[in-house]
Amino acid sequence: MTAPGLAQAGQPWQTVALVTQNLVITMRLLHTMLRVGNLQRSIDFYTQVMGMTLIRSTDRPEQQYTLAFLGYGRNPEHAELELTYNYGVERYELGTAYGHIAPSCATMAAWVTLTRPRPWTQRVPAPVG
Repeated sequence: MTAPGLAQAGQPWQTVALVTQNLVITMRLLHTMLRVGNLQRSIDFYTQVMGMTLIRSTDRPEQQYTLAFLGYGRNPEHAELELTYNYGVERYELGTAYGHIAPSCATMAAWVTLTRPRPWTQRVPAPVG
């Protein structure tokens, strides 16, 4: 079952086409980001308990954070979980560890068409480096 206006294609983790304003916008979820206070403990939980695989990790000392991407497969076939450890932060209060979701669609124009009329905050990602 899908939400009104959604046409599901294949498996639940695969591309979804959203029909809006007489346009069909093909989208998929790339990853969801959560902040963690203990990166290794979190990696152990998702790999040993949840059965995910550590796909890649990146340490960014200049920006003072480390990223770890986990999942049951890699993008684009599967959505991934991004764990972010911010140096020196050992815990988060309930409800403050959620970071973002990263959807993907064919063009930025399609994304703007879909999201502009909605009352939420969005930003275009900028490269790190």
